[in-house]
Amino acid sequence: MRLKIKTKIIIIFAILISLLCITSIIGVTGMNSIKNMYSEVMNKNIPVETLVKEVRSLNLEQVAAVRGYIIYKDETYSTLFNDINGKIDITFTEIEKRMASKESLDYLNKVKEEHESYQNGCNEIFSLVKQDKMEEAIARGEEMRIHVTTIKEITDNWSKWVSDLNINIIHNVDDSIRMKFISLFAIVFISILISLIAGLYIIRNIAKPIISLTKAAAIISEGDLSNEIPKAKTKDEISDLSDSFGIMAQNLRQLIISINDVSQELVASSEELSASSEEVTKASEQVAISINDLAKGASDQSVSTEKSNSKILHIINAFSKIANDMVTSDKLTEQARETVRIGEEAVKFQEEKVNENLHISLQVSSSITELSKQSKEIEQILDVIHDIAEQTNLLALNAAIEAARAGDAGKGFSVVAEEIRKLAEQSRNSVQQISSIIDEVQTSVNESVNHISSSEKSALEQTDALKETIKVFHDISTTVNDIAHNIRQVSDQSNVLNKDAIQAGDAIAEIASISQEIAASSEELASTSEEQASTNEQVAASAENLTKLAEQLQNNIIKFKI
Repeated sequence: MRLKIKTKIIIIFAILISLLCITSIIGVTGMNSIKNMYSEVMNKNIPVETLVKEVRSLNLEQVAAVRGYIIYKDETYSTLFNDINGKIDITFTEIEKRMASKESLDYLNKVKEEHESYQNGCNEIFSLVKQDKMEEAIARGEEMRIHVTTIKEITDNWSKWVSDLNINIIHNVDDSIRMKFISLFAIVFISILISLIAGLYIIRNIAKPIISLTKAAAIISEGDLSNEIPKAKTKDEISDLSDSFGIMAQNLRQLIISINDVSQELVASSEELSASSEEVTKASEQVAISINDLAKGASDQSVSTEKSNSKILHIINAFSKIANDMVTSDKLTEQARETVRIGEEAVKFQEEKVNENLHISLQVSSSITELSKQSKEIEQILDVIHDIAEQTNLLALNAAIEAARAGDAGKGFSVVAEEIRKLAEQSRNSVQQISSIIDEVQTSVNESVNHISSSEKSALEQTDALKETIKVFHDISTTVNDIAHNIRQVSDQSNVLNKDAIQAGDAIAEIASISQEIAASSEELASTSEEQASTNEQVAASAENLTKLAEQLQNNIIKFKI
């Protein structure tokens, strides 16, 4: 299959650019996927988990408000209960805005149902207390404990489900980063391999044949036509140039051989002419014979010069064709240079995209680091809550002791103290569970930071590979420029050879003119014997000029090595 140089280079660059585009697409899609997953964790799952715990906390505050109302019959606790109920409704609304799964919706509906049942039961308790039906109110309160317990179980399961979901998302992010890294590494390796193969192909199939032709042209310019012109096997414009150059050298060799033969004949003729001139001066009876020989020699020389002149014209035309081919080759190298420039710009564009991906990776790493700091701040807050729970437990114990001292009058207070102690115990357990979850999140965040660091390292290695590719393109551009320079040198040397051929044609034309003058002189000698003396002088002068021209022609031909 015959392909032009332009087509070959375009195919190579198209393959490289395609691989670079695939690398960019994989990098960008991978970063967007990681960003979306972490956005889901930070903007949806963690806020939902926090709001679920807030619902649990507000429910416990409602329990305390109901107990306070039963003990003290103070309307302030009823108002507090309603205010907390409004906060719970607001929290439900916030959860609905942020949740993005059917499981979260199911948990929310269950919590709403239990909360609604608990709220209706508490309203009944408030009504019973107002009617001084304390025993019924307390019994009804005991019945409501099951709703509180159910809300606690639902919120605990909900929080655990959200935590497990976050862990799964983080694992998916790790797997995605690993696969993207492997894909990018493979594509970068293939790109480098193809670039090296393309560079070697161009050097072998373009640079070497042109260098060989340049050396052959230099040898020809020194007059050595004995060497064969190396033939290129690339089946493209360079192959055509090599064949044309070989034909030119062959024709030039034949021309020099023909000119050499003619010059030898010319020398022989000039010698004969000199001998005839001497014989004419010695014996007038041999004038007629000498004149006939001279006329015959002049006629033969005129025919030879006409043939030589025709061959010289053929050589001039061949050199003109070579000059035109050199111009075409120069245009092709210009097109190759432009193609290389486009390839360099595409690789530089790819390098900018890789730097953008690296910048995004740094931003993600910064966000994860910030998440780690916030997790540590949450741990500090949990420590404070734990201390408060311990203090509350201690106060509840002291209150129970004081109630025991008060006897029957302190029984109600003893019940409140016991509930407070239980709440403190539950708060401490919740703090421990939250601390465990925070530790797991912290561990996952640290692993993510490590993977992001690996991704940044991979992006830096990819940037180095792109820089190496740019260097390869630069080397290719330099090679193409050298090729263009060599083609111009070949063109200049062809022009020099063309000028030499024109000068040889002029010399042969001058020889033809002299031959015609000799023939005219011979006719004059034959037509009249009165002008024999002057005619002999003209013949002698013409013979001398002919000898000089023959010597000059032989001196020019001797420069060539056939």
